[in-house]
Amino acid sequence: MGLPAGESSRLGRLIMCREYKGWEELCCALEESFRPLTGQQETEIARLWEGQETAASEINEATAVVTRFAGEGYQVGLVSNIWAPYYRSFLKACPEIARISGSAALSFQTGKKKPSFALLKKGLSVLGADPQRSIMIGDTYLEDILPAMELGLKTVWVLCRPVREKKAAEQVQKGNWPFPDLTVSRIGELLKTDLTIFNRGDLR
Repeated sequence: MGLPAGESSRLGRLIMCREYKGWEELCCALEESFRPLTGQQETEIARLWEGQETAASEINEATAVVTRFAGEGYQVGLVSNIWAPYYRSFLKACPEIARISGSAALSFQTGKKKPSFALLKKGLSVLGADPQRSIMIGDTYLEDILPAMELGLKTVWVLCRPVREKKAAEQVQKGNWPFPDLTVSRIGELLKTDLTIFNRGDLR
């Protein structure tokens, strides 16, 4: 949209922290907050919205991992920066995960984005979960892992996109940022992880 420097975060909040009925309503919100859209921009937004309705796909072995944790007695909750069309796509792509999850703290419904504590606290509150007895599994250090650690949760960092997380990984290795309790390269590794380690002090 040719926004001035520093406006991208405001744009992100506008898109991810409100619930829109359709792309037309989103376009109206964008025009109210920024400037009138061109016909081409509206067409691109419509195309993006419609594409997001079918864009989601299951991460390999994610359903199996969620099923395993639920089978071990864990309550499962989703915490996500997400907008409405992609969430609907997720529900179609991952119906079993959606069914198992006892709560979904979603940015477009709550008006809060990670790394805000409010979004994570919402998920914990709905489950009635004690942070000290909870685990955050996430793939983004600054948005998932660090906020969870600061709230007292145990953490599993799924380092599946090492290029994107390069800075965070370097800071952790140097000891400048705290280590997660467990780091894996793909979520499927949790199918073979001894889950009793989360009740002991011998992680990392």
